[in-house]
Amino acid sequence: MIGEFFAAVIEYVVAVETILIAVLTAFIVRKEKKRDKRDKAHDEADEKRREMLDKRAELRQRESLLSMELMSATISLGIATAHAVKNDKTNGAMASAVQRAEQANAGYSTFIKSTASDNMHAQEL
Repeated sequence: MIGEFFAAVIEYVVAVETILIAVLTAFIVRKEKKRDKRDKAHDEADEKRREMLDKRAELRQRESLLSMELMSATISLGIATAHAVKNDKTNGAMASAVQRAEQANAGYSTFIKSTASDNMHAQEL
């Protein structure tokens, strides 16, 4: 009789343990899925930030190169102007310097317009 009682108690305890383990496992799995979903969202946000930073770095690099071209063209134009004033006449250097300055200015203007247009389009989205 006592043996049957202990056997019944042990079966009851094992059944309760099994139910608790199943509930706990379900809870842990649910938490893992939420964490995975959150991590995926963070990874996607990080990737978007990296893409944006890369695009900004590329724009800064292009703008810097165009600025250097403008400065160089300006110096050439200044030197050619100084020679023209000094010699009281223009020469091929002046025409070349003017052409270079116009090309650099056109390139920079195109870059500015393109960048402004891209930014306006991005804001509309």
